[in-house]
Amino acid sequence: MVLREEDVRGLLSMGAAVGVMREAFAARAAGELLAPPRFRVESPQGGMVFTAGAVTGERPLLGFRVYDTFPRGPDGEQEQVVVVYDAAEGRLQGLILGRILGAMRTGAIGGVAIDTLARRETAVLALIGAGYQAWTQVQAAATVRDFAEIVIFNRTKARAEAFCAAVRADLGLPCRVAETAEEAVRAADVLICATKSKEPVLESDWVRPGTHVTTIGPQTVEGHELPLELVDKAQVIATDSLAQTQAFEAPFFVPEERLVPLDQIMSGAQAGRTTEEQITLFCSVGLAGTEVLLGSYVLDQAAAQ
Repeated sequence: MVLREEDVRGLLSMGAAVGVMREAFAARAAGELLAPPRFRVESPQGGMVFTAGAVTGERPLLGFRVYDTFPRGPDGEQEQVVVVYDAAEGRLQGLILGRILGAMRTGAIGGVAIDTLARRETAVLALIGAGYQAWTQVQAAATVRDFAEIVIFNRTKARAEAFCAAVRADLGLPCRVAETAEEAVRAADVLICATKSKEPVLESDWVRPGTHVTTIGPQTVEGHELPLELVDKAQVIATDSLAQTQAFEAPFFVPEERLVPLDQIMSGAQAGRTTEEQITLFCSVGLAGTEVLLGSYVLDQAAAQ
């Protein structure tokens, strides 16, 4: 079976994606999700990046996602393929073409992190960045919390305004464009940074006590979208993949001893938020194997139809 982006959009809701990611983290905590760091194959013209993983248990799965790194414009679309095998039978379950599955996977992981780490009472979701990844982050955040308002800041105001219009139309939520990053950050109960900036896009003093922050942009000592002072202020810092934070070419921007696996917080093996005033931080780096689980779910939905 081969599915394309339009098929995935019709078969997969964000609520379902968040549910599958919860299952993935439960499997990870139980030792049933194998998630090595991604690896690259480079050529002089460009390269390919593989994230491979396996699921053991009652229904074993095996597979990978691969995407290219060929130079493109700022909005150039990477070619992506997700391949899913039924590991019990050694049978190819199917292929999923396009980038929507990977983006929904990343957004859903962010939603699980918000549900695990953010305060239960959260009124304002703020975003810095209004790109493709930011959209699935908003979808997932709105799935796990009832926000009274969404606030967007982007360096290109017209892009932020278009993003806000989509939030109102598709999610039915009040949304406004902030004039500055500071305005957005100071309003936030939950803050999502989804930029490509290798320099901090905010100041730590702008972040109020009790805020949950998610970063999905650059996160190494050579370039990071969050200030190191915010790392110092955060009482709980979680990530989806410790193995991936250790595998980057440059050291990760958070000291290893401060990072807690999200699955360990979800299972109760390690503490997460313990007070309303704590600042929590989630570093989204990509947990391998999650695309396999989500891809298998979508292929099952297609087969059922």
